[in-house]
Amino acid sequence: MNNILEGIAVVIDDKIESEDNIKSIVKQIMDKKIPVLKYTEIPEGFELAHSKNASFYLLDWQLYEAAEGTAIPADTIKEYEDEIIGYIKKIYELCFKPVFIFTNQNPDDIISKLKLNDLYFDDKPNFIFVKRKSDLINDQLFNELENWIKKNPPIYILNEWQNKFNGVQNTVFNEFYKVYSGWPEVLLNTFESDHVDAGEKFAEIINRNIMTRVGYLNIDEKIIKQGHNASRDDIIKVLEGERFVKNEYLPKDIIGTGDLFIIKNPCNKQDDYYLNIRAQCDLLRGDKKDKIELYCLKGSPIKFSSIKNDSNVNINKDEYEYSEKNGEIIETIKYAIIPFINGGKIIKFTFSNMKIFKWRWVKNKRIGRLLNPYTSRIQQKYGLYIQRLGQPRIPKEAIFSREGEQ
Repeated sequence: MNNILEGIAVVIDDKIESEDNIKSIVKQIMDKKIPVLKYTEIPEGFELAHSKNASFYLLDWQLYEAAEGTAIPADTIKEYEDEIIGYIKKIYELCFKPVFIFTNQNPDDIISKLKLNDLYFDDKPNFIFVKRKSDLINDQLFNELENWIKKNPPIYILNEWQNKFNGVQNTVFNEFYKVYSGWPEVLLNTFESDHVDAGEKFAEIINRNIMTRVGYLNIDEKIIKQGHNASRDDIIKVLEGERFVKNEYLPKDIIGTGDLFIIKNPCNKQDDYYLNIRAQCDLLRGDKKDKIELYCLKGSPIKFSSIKNDSNVNINKDEYEYSEKNGEIIETIKYAIIPFINGGKIIKFTFSNMKIFKWRWVKNKRIGRLLNPYTSRIQQKYGLYIQRLGQPRIPKEAIFSREGEQ
């Protein structure tokens, strides 16, 4: 495995300059040409904010020492440990990075305390690695870390993605700079002419250029295949995360193709779903965002029980067929079906029911955003639907013979 934990390391240990074990650990990191930020106590908040782009954190559990011949009160020890736990939680809030707890204490005791604070779990991979310092001397640190990462697919994928993304990001900005150093102003002038939000457009252009160059990750599938038996609910949650972003994670005032809204239906007091399929370029133009119009398809949930997995079943108007060969629910030209969004629901969007809403009317009713390729697919299907040509009916008598006819 190449480039394990590439980037700056943050090491926090009150004996970082005096204890042989931690000095050996730091030396192994520096021998890999990895820069090290050293702290003898928990950093203040602003220091954590500046180090959030570190590749990994190494933390001593016992950042205190009793004076000779004295004992530290249990309440004081708990305060120290609560501070460490609080710091780990802040790391987790700011960035999904591995935390390595290296200690002279019993690792099982520390793991028990982490479990009580929902920071360590028996039934899934953990982003925290707990090990005795004495087990990591004599050049054992990176062997242990590599073995741990191989058993932790989320950290492995994160590491591979960051290495690839960082390299491509630098390439993109170098290319733009070589083309013309004043490229931001050129683009800004274009944005102003179109009356679009400059921040949104810069982000869109940079992201598009980076993602086009990322290509694929060089993944070792043996690491990912851990033999877990995912439940149906787990599978649905993963699929929802792949295609749908909840509103709480979206920028508040940025409109997007694929925005999904829930609007109460005054007639039957049910919730109606509305999916915005208007092109992104139209959503960005205009200096009065509240007046931008959204083109929304009406949708409603369908029941799991209405989906049949047998082509021999007579499907009626309230039933749908799942194609095991193609891995999709079969649709007609009149609608599109998107599983799984908003809590794993399967939503059917009907093309004959399009409504136009101004952003100011519905912005507080947005529940999330459907991502590509699902939004583009619905746009394309809707385009075919509104351009379809009618043709004369074929009389059934032309197909089926009458009694006595050949």
